Amino acid sequence: MASENQRLKDENNRRKGEQCQPEVKANGQKKSKENYSSEKERKTQKKHIKSCKNAPLKVDREKILEYPPAELPEDA
Repeated sequence: MASENQRLKDENNRRKGEQCQPEVKANGQKKSKENYSSEKERKTQKKHIKSCKNAPLKVDREKILEYPPAELPEDA
Protein backbone atom coordinates (compact mmCIF):
# COMPACT_ATOMS: atom_id res chain seq x y z
CA MET A 1 0.00 0.00 0.00
CA ALA A 2 2.78 2.46 0.94
CA SER A 3 4.82 1.56 -2.13
CA GLU A 4 1.76 2.12 -4.35
CA ASN A 5 1.18 5.56 -2.77
CA GLN A 6 4.83 6.48 -3.30
CA ARG A 7 4.67 5.33 -6.90
CA LEU A 8 1.60 7.51 -7.52
CA LYS A 9 3.25 10.52 -5.83
CA ASP A 10 6.32 10.04 -8.01
CA GLU A 11 4.14 9.86 -11.11
CA ASN A 12 2.37 13.12 -10.15
CA ASN A 13 5.68 14.88 -9.50
CA ARG A 14 7.11 13.61 -12.79
CA ARG A 15 4.12 14.99 -14.70
CA LYS A 16 4.47 18.36 -12.93
CA GLY A 17 8.13 18.45 -13.92
CA GLU A 18 9.41 18.03 -10.39
CA GLN A 19 11.84 15.48 -9.08
CA CYS A 20 10.69 12.21 -7.61
CA GLN A 21 12.38 10.05 -4.98
CA PRO A 22 15.58 8.43 -6.27
CA GLU A 23 15.63 4.68 -6.71
CA VAL A 24 18.16 3.31 -4.23
CA LYS A 25 19.35 -0.24 -4.82
CA ALA A 26 20.48 -2.57 -2.08
CA ASN A 27 24.20 -2.86 -1.35
CA GLY A 28 24.04 -6.64 -1.09
CA GLN A 29 23.85 -7.17 -4.84
CA LYS A 30 27.26 -6.58 -6.37
CA LYS A 31 27.83 -6.84 -10.06
CA SER A 32 30.27 -9.44 -11.20
CA LYS A 33 33.57 -7.86 -12.19
CA GLU A 34 33.98 -8.39 -15.88
CA ASN A 35 37.22 -7.75 -17.67
CA TYR A 36 36.37 -5.00 -20.12
CA SER A 37 38.67 -4.18 -23.00
CA SER A 38 39.64 -0.84 -21.46
CA GLU A 39 40.32 -2.32 -18.02
CA LYS A 40 44.01 -2.94 -18.73
CA GLU A 41 44.40 0.51 -20.25
CA ARG A 42 42.80 2.11 -17.21
CA LYS A 43 45.11 0.36 -14.75
CA THR A 44 48.37 1.07 -16.59
CA GLN A 45 49.92 4.43 -15.84
CA LYS A 46 50.61 6.66 -18.79
CA LYS A 47 54.05 8.17 -19.05
CA HIS A 48 54.06 11.92 -18.43
CA ILE A 49 56.36 13.84 -20.72
CA LYS A 50 56.97 17.45 -19.79
CA SER A 51 57.29 19.60 -22.87
CA CYS A 52 59.13 22.90 -22.97
CA LYS A 53 57.19 26.13 -23.26
CA ASN A 54 59.35 27.53 -26.05
CA ALA A 55 59.79 25.45 -29.16
CA PRO A 56 63.43 24.90 -30.16
CA LEU A 57 64.65 27.16 -32.95
CA LYS A 58 65.82 25.60 -36.17
CA VAL A 59 68.97 27.08 -37.70
CA ASP A 60 68.38 27.44 -41.42
CA ARG A 61 71.41 29.60 -42.34
CA GLU A 62 74.72 30.78 -40.95
CA LYS A 63 76.41 34.05 -41.78
CA ILE A 64 79.89 35.19 -40.73
CA LEU A 65 80.07 38.89 -39.94
CA GLU A 66 83.28 40.86 -40.18
CA TYR A 67 83.73 43.28 -37.26
CA PRO A 68 86.69 45.64 -36.92
CA PRO A 69 89.01 44.35 -34.16
CA ALA A 70 89.61 47.90 -32.88
CA GLU A 71 85.95 48.20 -31.81
CA LEU A 72 85.88 44.89 -29.94
CA PRO A 73 86.16 44.94 -26.15
CA GLU A 74 89.52 44.03 -24.66
CA ASP A 75 88.35 40.68 -23.19
CA ALA A 76 86.92 39.44 -26.49
